[in-house]
Amino acid sequence: MTWWWYAVPSNSLGRAIRITTFGESHGTMMGVIMDGLPSGLRITPEDINQELLLRSPGRRLTSARKEDDTAEIVSGLFNGRTTGSPLAMLVRNVDVKSEPYELTRYTPRPGHADLPYILKYGFENWDYRGGGRSSARETVNWVAAGAVAKKLLCSLGIRVAACLKSLGMNEFPIGTFDDCFQSRNRPFRTPGETFEAIVERSLIEAIKHKDSIGGTVRVMAEGLPPGIGDPVFSKLKADLAKAVMSTPGSTFFEMGDGISVSRKTGSEVMDSIRMKDGKYTWQKNLHGGILGGISTGDLVFFNAGFKPTSSIDREHETIDIRTNEPTTIRIIGRHDPAIVIRAVSVLEGITSVVLADHLMNEGYIPRIITGDLADKIEENWTRYTLPQLKAEHDH
Repeated sequence: MTWWWYAVPSNSLGRAIRITTFGESHGTMMGVIMDGLPSGLRITPEDINQELLLRSPGRRLTSARKEDDTAEIVSGLFNGRTTGSPLAMLVRNVDVKSEPYELTRYTPRPGHADLPYILKYGFENWDYRGGGRSSARETVNWVAAGAVAKKLLCSLGIRVAACLKSLGMNEFPIGTFDDCFQSRNRPFRTPGETFEAIVERSLIEAIKHKDSIGGTVRVMAEGLPPGIGDPVFSKLKADLAKAVMSTPGSTFFEMGDGISVSRKTGSEVMDSIRMKDGKYTWQKNLHGGILGGISTGDLVFFNAGFKPTSSIDREHETIDIRTNEPTTIRIIGRHDPAIVIRAVSVLEGITSVVLADHLMNEGYIPRIITGDLADKIEENWTRYTLPQLKAEHDH
């Protein structure tokens, strides 16, 4: 007798606040459903769209695909406030050009998820247009959900920020949370204005040589209370790692000082516990604000690595799956020379979702948002979004 085991497709994330996403790169639309949100949270399409603007394609030295990335809130909102029922948001795909992908329909692209998807789901069921479900286009859902999560975090005065930590061999020093936060004003999301020219030159050089560049992102969360996260399998750092490593193109997750700590001795990284302003704190915070999987109350920070964009206009060796014979292809289309730059806003969003989920689960966020708390959220949200990127759209 043959037993068949069917796995439930994992298109969802979270426990108390759960997001479920759908859509393909060249399909009609992308979408996300958020379940478990409190009622009474004020949400407008502008709240979502100003965050989507930070990840949108079509700017200089990014993918030439020009999407408006305008969110439609289709359920879960009444009189501008969440009702407690699932909040559903859609972002329509408008600039879809699938013709170049006909050239690689039978020749899986190296570095992409093409062949694994074919092996898992069958060639006849594989959406080869722009990578289908495996495309980074999926992350537009994460940024939309992240905007809602960020507003929830405003109820506790928590801010999440991310910035470019490195591009290729160029490292960008990051001092404070505000260094990271101010990247929202900059096209390449660097922690300092002087680094923008370095990134621009690197991207131009990569495009000139029909190549791409990898890099890392630093993510920070300020104001998280101590005690967030559960022991063992629901550790805060474990859930953050899962979210980060679910991001297309991600290669590693590094909590706190991570890799550098692993190369030192115990005496070098011993982090003394101190008392400051009536609160426990750690002298160096090498652990990135999480110990034992539980937040310490210090600044939470981690790094995430991203590979160079796999789609480059050079000759690649692959297999023609119709004959299983070796062949070569050239990947034609519209691609970012460095996916890590737009990954900055993606990680900001999905980190906010994970934190809001844990805080809701721990009871820090109430089931109904009313009165003074609603006003506090709007006040903090205005401060958070005030330094907003003025994107250079070429529409």
